[in-house]
Amino acid sequence: MQPQFIIDTIKYAIWEVRAEDVNDELRTLETQIHNKSRSMQMDLKLHFESVELTRSLLTGVWDLAKGLDEKPKFKRQNKTPMLDVLKRFMLLRVLVGPCDVKLEPYVVPAMLPTQVLLPEYITQE
Repeated sequence: MQPQFIIDTIKYAIWEVRAEDVNDELRTLETQIHNKSRSMQMDLKLHFESVELTRSLLTGVWDLAKGLDEKPKFKRQNKTPMLDVLKRFMLLRVLVGPCDVKLEPYVVPAMLPTQVLLPEYITQE
């Protein structure tokens, strides 16, 4: 994997919640999500409100991402290794045990608030 590929992989998992901190590419993606799918809309809202990210939202965002040539930025076969990179860099943490792979929920630690956290966010059950 090339360094820019890894940066792009991370960029679509860790979003800025404040609108003024988001770049035009992510604004465009957010608009596409709102126009495309009600379930993706709800997942995005959950992502912003509770820093929880579903696998289906992440892979959906990767599907929507386009390069400068308007071709898809990510190939289908790269999604599993991309997800693995995010987990190994500890940028995603699985919230529960085995479940429906499409809905597998993650917490995105980089998006957690900087104030004191509730115990359920920092201790495993």
